[in-house]
Amino acid sequence: MAKYNVHGGHNRKVPGASGVLDEVTEDRKVKNAVIKYLKAQGHTAYDCTDDAGTTQGKNLANIVVKCNSHDGIELDISVHLNAGRDDDEGDGKTGGTEVLIYSTAVKDVAKDIADEIAKEFDYALRSDETTPKGCAGVKIVKSLYVLKHTKAKAVLIEPCFVDDKDDAKVWNADRCAKAIVRAITGKAVAGGSSTSGSSSSGSGNKTTTTSSTPFYKVGNTYTLQSNMVVRTGAGTNYRAKKHSELTADGQKHDKDKNGCLDKGTRITCQQVKKSGSNIWVKCPSGWIAAYYNKKTYVK
Repeated sequence: MAKYNVHGGHNRKVPGASGVLDEVTEDRKVKNAVIKYLKAQGHTAYDCTDDAGTTQGKNLANIVVKCNSHDGIELDISVHLNAGRDDDEGDGKTGGTEVLIYSTAVKDVAKDIADEIAKEFDYALRSDETTPKGCAGVKIVKSLYVLKHTKAKAVLIEPCFVDDKDDAKVWNADRCAKAIVRAITGKAVAGGSSTSGSSSSGSGNKTTTTSSTPFYKVGNTYTLQSNMVVRTGAGTNYRAKKHSELTADGQKHDKDKNGCLDKGTRITCQQVKKSGSNIWVKCPSGWIAAYYNKKTYVK
């Protein structure tokens, strides 16, 4: 099992952003739930939140000291909320999700976190000129103190905007925490969303909820019940493939060229792996979540 450092940004003495949502209130909710769900899976999760620092510099320094006091850390997880949309009335568009990193060494897990949160809430993925190729929703920032000074690899998560009514309307801290844990561990959290293996693009996608676990056999042919993300391995901790990484036949069944196989695509099962109660199937283009959180995406 892995070890993680988790903290919420800012504190009441050095408050974060506030609008429709309050950053400190919400990042503490997310932080607490992430720690709870990581521990429930058997991982070690340290709370490195600082509530004592009376200046921004002291707050950040205290967080880094706590993080660096632990050895063998898989990932430092910094939870914040974004600001700057100034959209208290709502314009029908979400401000969206971004995960900030110091270098490309952590881009894959950052991409998984951004994808899981965006799919959970149907948020936009925010990118800029620093975004690594194929990693929408991830930005490289060299100036942030925590990312720069923690010993372990670190991510700073900005799941949504405090001053965007459209973001706040669907926001739920517990669901966000579950999405983060799914992304970093590759395991579903009890009661979590089932969107981890399916694409949020397109309309009319339907999946089947079933009380019995489906059986998949190597060599058999199955049909996708939704637009499906194709991954490099059996789990959400593996990155999603790009259009160019699919087989030639797979690319024909990815009409919008986003790396997802289209609903209705027929695939041949080459390998089957179980992860808890979830089942992943390997087809020629890669791994697909065939059965996830009691919903059937491949049958």
